[in-house]
Amino acid sequence: MVLFRLMRPQSLLQCVPRLPPSLAFSSSPCVANPAAPTFNSTGDTSTLVTKLGLSKIGHVIIRGKVNIPFPKSYNLNIEEFLPGATQAAGLVTQAASQGKWEDLEGLVDPACIEGLKNQLESYSQPLRDLIALDPEDVFLSFIANDVDNQEGNNLQVVTFSLPGFSKVRQVQGVVRKRMEELKEMKELNNERLKEIIAEVREENSIDPQAIFNDNEILIGNYRLERQNPDSQWTITEVGQSNMRDCMQAYFRFRWRGRLGIHLKLDKPFLSVLRVDYFTDWIALMIFSTFFFGAPGMR
Repeated sequence: MVLFRLMRPQSLLQCVPRLPPSLAFSSSPCVANPAAPTFNSTGDTSTLVTKLGLSKIGHVIIRGKVNIPFPKSYNLNIEEFLPGATQAAGLVTQAASQGKWEDLEGLVDPACIEGLKNQLESYSQPLRDLIALDPEDVFLSFIANDVDNQEGNNLQVVTFSLPGFSKVRQVQGVVRKRMEELKEMKELNNERLKEIIAEVREENSIDPQAIFNDNEILIGNYRLERQNPDSQWTITEVGQSNMRDCMQAYFRFRWRGRLGIHLKLDKPFLSVLRVDYFTDWIALMIFSTFFFGAPGMR
């Protein structure tokens, strides 16, 4: 059984350094996940959070972060909690995809385990593989219920991920490093750059473009509960939404565009998201002023 312990004072989820082989992270699928299933351990996918909402968009524009800090009385640092929660979600979904239910006892609520069994029993193994979250593939995470959360004891964590995303970043990192070396030697040009990209792809057997084009963004929902700030967390709900199932084509295109800019410019994803939302807001203000007039001009 995987054990998670509570780290005071931040109440951060941390896993014991030595993880059982049964729950070691496997490589996420590199390509062809458009059929990744949408499901919820509760059986009700309508409750899955699949977007930020206006208040959180406002936080991103003003603060550059999705969530505002919790009150000190909650004894919970969001910035430290989310990475641990994402790791826990990865372990749980990995075990569920492999049918290793006994490994979830003590970490996942029994009702949630039964719910996952009921949801996944009709899936083929290839489909089950597509519910396993690799934390390294997550490019955005936040707490959906930052207001109604029983004083920080009942949290719905949402993750946006692209299977194979970590592999794309790995290849890009190697390419950038070799580019810098050639720059120092003043040997970098367009032809040499193309050669470097082809070499790195061949060496790693990874085609970043194929990974990006052939995968859908997945939105994970994980509810974590505890009795009080001194208690251990328990996962009580696990769900996943394929962006293809929950979002219109235009908005899916926008999310993929933001992710593409993040990869191309190597800028923090939240910075890219902030600029995009800010320009949308400016455009909306211009549109409103043009068509309805500025206050005092009527």
